[in-house]
Amino acid sequence: MASSGRAPHNRPSDVWRSSASGRISASLLAALLLAALATAYWQVRVIGAAHSPRPSMYSLDLYTQHLPMVRYGFDALRRGELPLWNPYQLCGTPFLPIPYTGVFYPPNALYLFLDTAIATDVSGWLHGILAMLGTWLLLRELGASHLAGIAAAATFAWSGWLAFNVNQPSLWAGLSWMPWTVLATERVLRGRRFAWLLLTAVVALQLLGGAIEILLHALLAAAIAAVPRLRELARTGGLRLTLARVGMVVAAGATAALLAAAQLLPTVELLAQSARAPGAVTAEVALLGHLEPADFLPGIWGQGGHAKIAAGLLPLVLAALAFRDRRALPFLLCAGLGALLASGGEAYRLWHAVPFVGSAFQRPYKFLDLWALGLAVVCGLGLEQLLDLAPTPRRQLWRRPAWLAALAVAALLLLAAPTPAWRAAPLLVLAAALLPLYGIAAQARTRRVLVATLAAAQIAGVFFSTGNRDLRPSQQPAFYDAYPVLRRFLAGLTPPERVYLFPSRGSPADLINKAGMMQGFDAMTDYDAMIASRYAAYFDHLSDYTRGYDPAGFQGSFLLGPRARMKLMDLTGTRTYVAFRGQAGDDWLAAQAEAAAFRPLFETPAFRAYERPSALPRAWLVRHARVVPWPRRALEALAADAFDPRAEVILEQAPPAGRGQAGPARGSATIVAYEPTRVRIDVDSRTPAFLVLSDLYYAGWKAYRGEVELPVLRANYLFRAVQIPAGKGEVRFEYRPASVRFGLAISAAALLAVCAAAIARARG
Repeated sequence: MASSGRAPHNRPSDVWRSSASGRISASLLAALLLAALATAYWQVRVIGAAHSPRPSMYSLDLYTQHLPMVRYGFDALRRGELPLWNPYQLCGTPFLPIPYTGVFYPPNALYLFLDTAIATDVSGWLHGILAMLGTWLLLRELGASHLAGIAAAATFAWSGWLAFNVNQPSLWAGLSWMPWTVLATERVLRGRRFAWLLLTAVVALQLLGGAIEILLHALLAAAIAAVPRLRELARTGGLRLTLARVGMVVAAGATAALLAAAQLLPTVELLAQSARAPGAVTAEVALLGHLEPADFLPGIWGQGGHAKIAAGLLPLVLAALAFRDRRALPFLLCAGLGALLASGGEAYRLWHAVPFVGSAFQRPYKFLDLWALGLAVVCGLGLEQLLDLAPTPRRQLWRRPAWLAALAVAALLLLAAPTPAWRAAPLLVLAAALLPLYGIAAQARTRRVLVATLAAAQIAGVFFSTGNRDLRPSQQPAFYDAYPVLRRFLAGLTPPERVYLFPSRGSPADLINKAGMMQGFDAMTDYDAMIASRYAAYFDHLSDYTRGYDPAGFQGSFLLGPRARMKLMDLTGTRTYVAFRGQAGDDWLAAQAEAAAFRPLFETPAFRAYERPSALPRAWLVRHARVVPWPRRALEALAADAFDPRAEVILEQAPPAGRGQAGPARGSATIVAYEPTRVRIDVDSRTPAFLVLSDLYYAGWKAYRGEVELPVLRANYLFRAVQIPAGKGEVRFEYRPASVRFGLAISAAALLAVCAAAIARARG
């Protein structure tokens, strides 16, 4: 019989829960069990798996992104500073707008009190518990038993896709909030008291945590899951009540956006200028991250590189049984939609064509979060169906098409196993084998025991078939000391020295780049997914190769070689160049040194460092400005032979006090203090001039001479300049982004409004 969506029947095992105290006790026991299971998974399948004989380093994002970025941000917070700017990548880049650093994400307060590597593991463990609790509560809200909720919780939190993303702390945290988003939306539509507050908090936390694309998927899942509830509301409460509840959901989302404005406004400002702005990445490029339909079968069994699909056999088997359950249908749709979009093809192309949302950079396989959540809920509701069917006579049960379909699916999956099924996943085989026993059993009590055994087999099956063997930063604290001599050499350079390290696949060079944030040197090659598009155009124009290996576009790394436009490189003020022996750039630098374009600076058996004498200083004076209002032409003019960067500066708008006069500048500019959000330069100019600073031009940078503000001009396509009169004095550049100020004010006002509304609701 198809479930009506009501709360489960009072079965013999549920009688002791009939009182309020009994229900509370059962819920507490279930929550404690989930916490214990999440702890066991994190310790055994994440921490412990990395100590296995076959640990891996599949993803370096923990080391090249998360660890240094979060450490830099929360070190600043401990000093009482807001980490607004990062001067240690390329020529400087905004820091706070990078959403995955999670500066405003409340659970990240752990990083204020614990070592970054340890806090990363503690945060991962806590978000694992959060994912399980959210899924369990969602099943309870849908009327399922504790048993079904616990099985669904394990199926989601231990699915292959979530295990795959353990290396991505911001994504892992975002995934843990997915079931909470669906749960909170369901509660708002049911008219639960303070449900709007839960939905507001859940959405705001995801916005502050930075995994915005996962939030979009969570909202999509919530919208699909809401369809049956909206139909019921329209039938029983009328159009007015339905619109009122939908309005509450929309209002909660809008309020959440206001609460997160401190993060959202700077992020949107950067995203608009990013190489990954919506629409910047074509569907053809995004489809490089899709899964073939043939990948799903081995993935279901947790085989090899396809294991990120794994969620156990039972959800697929029970999907046939739960097909007539209107509670399960939306989640079957979620799972199917996730698989369809993850596989690419026309479905993904249609999604990619949706304005803004679809064209934001999203690899198709990231839609496996819908697959994982949908299958988990279907698993729980399918188990609930088996509990409801327990009193059904055998003859009637075996006449049900849904029951026969479930057995057929189980048989097909067992026969299609990539290796002998008992060897591939014995616990999954056990789960499938219990179904016929359920049909043979005559008594309802025996069937309920078999359902409990089936749930336990599913839980154990996903526990042992997924996991993550990648080493954790907490397990190798000396990771950044792979080349201690090089690290000490780079850290000993006179700040604000810029260093170019040749990108080298398979070497620790990438890690050394990010170590610059912790050691205090500026790395000219690095990785940043949201890097400004001006960087992409500038460094692609000067570099010596086409971006064939990285079709997603410039992300911070570029190669130099015989065809490189080194005049553009000299404009960045980069004097030190390092290459690992026998790898990219080593021979070229040696040849350039013989031609006197570089001078040997330092060498060891592992690497060689050179100095480029022709590099411009980080700050210098010129007398004349040439105005080229078209960005592309300005960039081409910089590389032309006729351009002398010591005699003129190329601007994209007319300077306020005229273009100056031709001839060399007479005077000096000396950086006396260089901090992330403030640069002080002593200037001594005998004539009116332009002070050029080879740092990124970006909204929010102000310039002052004494107390007088000077207009900041975009100079030489990428950098900053100010026009100054003759004389001696100090020029200050200060970063005061309006997006952050306005965002903080909006967030504070929204928080006060939410607190006032909650208090008024409680009193009413």
